[in-house]
Amino acid sequence: MVKRSREYMCGVNPAFEVVRAGKRRIYEAYINEATSGKPQIQKLSGFLKKQNIQIQWVDKRRVMDLAESKEHQGVVLKTSPYLRHSERHGQG
Repeated sequence: MVKRSREYMCGVNPAFEVVRAGKRRIYEAYINEATSGKPQIQKLSGFLKKQNIQIQWVDKRRVMDLAESKEHQGVVLKTSPYLRHSERHGQG
């Protein structure tokens, strides 16, 4: 079984939560440039910058390609895979 080295998390609230949890490495954030004026997106981009997470402002098509869905709210984070407790401690 091949383990993936990257996962993509979609949505504004999931982005906040995955960063706050601190259980995954966040490689990059992709945000639809057309949403840059929305208050929720401005709050998220400020939060990501404070966490030193690189933001790529991209077009809607790129976000949809990464998300593999229309359900993304204009935000996709490229992260490390979630590791279960046993995997984090060498028991998996």
